[in-house]
Amino acid sequence: MHATLEEHLSVICPGCKKEHNKQWSDQFDKHQHYSRLTCDCNYEIFIRSKHFTSSVNH
Repeated sequence: MHATLEEHLSVICPGCKKEHNKQWSDQFDKHQHYSRLTCDCNYEIFIRSKHFTSSVNH
């Protein structure tokens, strides 16, 4: 199994290996902020944000 880097997740789905151009949404979990995207193949991608803010551009 290969490690997937965050910069790859923001462009390609690790589930179906296709490029996605969907809008990311914000998700908050206690003290952490994530950007979330659900691919067309229903694979959910979460990328942890370094800043606790909304409207992260991906």
